[in-house]
Amino acid sequence: MVLVQFLIELFRFLGGRQRIPRVEDRATSPDNFQDALLLLASVADCASLRDAAQTALSVVLSGPVTVYTYLLEDGSLKCENPEHELQSEGEIKEAVAQQRRAVCNGIPPAELHKDQRPSLAQPLLGHQKVVIAPVMDQGDVIAVLLISCGETSDEKDKDLDLLEKHITAACKRVLNLKANRSLMSPLINTSENHSPAPLHSAGNGDLAQKVLQLCGSLYDLNADTVQHKIIKYLEKETKSVCCFLLVSEDSNQLLCQVIGDKVLQEISLPLVIGPLGKAVEEKRSLTQQDLTTNMV
Repeated sequence: MVLVQFLIELFRFLGGRQRIPRVEDRATSPDNFQDALLLLASVADCASLRDAAQTALSVVLSGPVTVYTYLLEDGSLKCENPEHELQSEGEIKEAVAQQRRAVCNGIPPAELHKDQRPSLAQPLLGHQKVVIAPVMDQGDVIAVLLISCGETSDEKDKDLDLLEKHITAACKRVLNLKANRSLMSPLINTSENHSPAPLHSAGNGDLAQKVLQLCGSLYDLNADTVQHKIIKYLEKETKSVCCFLLVSEDSNQLLCQVIGDKVLQEISLPLVIGPLGKAVEEKRSLTQQDLTTNMV
């Protein structure tokens, strides 16, 4: 059941990213903006959120781009790198209270951590700007991004609007995972009479974290590399031998590119008869017990 759930969640993720094209029209790779959105979809903790936001915003904005991320924790907006809290008063807080993105020519140094001042403090050099971006969820501010970048424009604002939706989803995911870990921590604490729970008995939260981490490693989107990484992960987790058979866009053939460590010239198999066709038609898993001698 764990393997089935893992595969369902993984292909939900991959399915939203790309279709499986026919052999003759297979795309090579998406553009950098799609890569950035996929990287945000893999975020599972504060460090990966910071890195993904930096990478994604660097694609949209002119550089150099520096991003500082504050998440709402215990009623305060906190940044982990450098570790500090957003001040309760000042220009940043006033901009956040407007609940919309603001662009300015710098922030008073007294409102910033000393490590932030070279990129955010007034006066800024050249055409550098500071973007203050509140991250909203149902009318509440759950995070704030302080962004140092070059000149902005209406065209870049459109990309930023889309990017902010994905950053919002990533922030909500990180906060939910942090909350779940806090709730679960009393249950998994060990005592002298109890040994730590084995990895294979980990709950859904652990599985979700693994799926997100695996998806984060797939952002390059090279088809062979993606399949190879997933196969190696499944083989490690299940102690089995795996291969990928991808269903074509028209659902009439199976495509095989990778078996174990081997990358093959693509093999195409008709999907009309046999156990594989039955599995696709009935949309359910088949095991060895489901196979008859006539089907093999």
